[in-house]
Amino acid sequence: MYLQQNPEQSREVTGLMECVTSLWARGLAGALETSDVDLAVDVGGANGALLRLLQQCNPALRGIVFDRPDVAAAVEADVAGDRTEVVGGDFFEAVPSADLYLLKCVLHDWDDESCVKILSRCREAMVPGGRVAIIEFLIGERDVPGVAALMDLNMLAMATGKERTLAEFDALLARAGLRRTAVRTSDSPQKIIEAVAA
Repeated sequence: MYLQQNPEQSREVTGLMECVTSLWARGLAGALETSDVDLAVDVGGANGALLRLLQQCNPALRGIVFDRPDVAAAVEADVAGDRTEVVGGDFFEAVPSADLYLLKCVLHDWDDESCVKILSRCREAMVPGGRVAIIEFLIGERDVPGVAALMDLNMLAMATGKERTLAEFDALLARAGLRRTAVRTSDSPQKIIEAVAA
């Protein structure tokens, strides 16, 4: 993978993700209820910026920042602590067991088959009563311009993924053995799609 072979660019991407998260994540963290959550996994979480905001809102929340081994090694000294562990791995293979999975700006990087694999790994590892929180832009009507449509073009040009409609997310969830339970909004242009085991 390009970023694993180019550590400077990998650090830049991690920094970019932290900046993007800082723009909107406080509102997202406030919209995501975690009072019933013991352990959250920030899947592809880079330096865990979203997880840390959730832990500020819920001082009892324990968390795992889960990312590629090279990213995990790079951020561990700054991120790991009493309530936070950093784990390196491959989310196509397995993710740590938990009761909340945070997938912020992860699925839009990937094609449908890859998204189903990622969601399936979360479904397989989640404890009974657990849930997934997908944080992405939602495409509305195809003729409605906006940030989501611009991001969709960006994903088309830069990656194998795309922004999706709610119906498209529902189809991915169903294939992974999950079902949508809520769509939450905040002051962010991104939405939170919550899902549980089907």
